[in-house]
Amino acid sequence: MEDLFYGPGIDDTVICSNWAQSTDRQAKTLDSHALLVAAVMVTKSRSRQ
Repeated sequence: MEDLFYGPGIDDTVICSNWAQSTDRQAKTLDSHALLVAAVMVTKSRSRQ
């Protein structure tokens, strides 16, 4: 899963160009990205127990 969020290069460029289009979209993208990362972390910590 981490590779999806922290993968190199091309994905970051696409995300940055999308963010540049709209401050409103940037805020929404950051919020949903943060929620997604948090959900993955919670799922991983639960599956370890």
